[in-house]
Amino acid sequence: MKERGQHVNWRSLKVKQSQVTPAKVKDGYVVDVLAEDRPSKVIAKDGTVVSTSKGSKLAFRTSVVWRTDGWKVSDSKLVTG
Repeated sequence: MKERGQHVNWRSLKVKQSQVTPAKVKDGYVVDVLAEDRPSKVIAKDGTVVSTSKGSKLAFRTSVVWRTDGWKVSDSKLVTG
């Protein structure tokens, strides 16, 4: 996109809620994350709209593990969106 001179007018993924699930991973936890992707437009360098996104609600199932320097994401999968 950038190499074609295009840009996104607004892109924002906002985390709305997160919750540790009963599932476990070695040295960590599985966390369900609910997020909201705001509507956006891809704009060409001449100002025309190339494409639009309505935005959506997304759910991720994310595994986090403890390492000596803190929590790290070891896996994240889109569940709905």
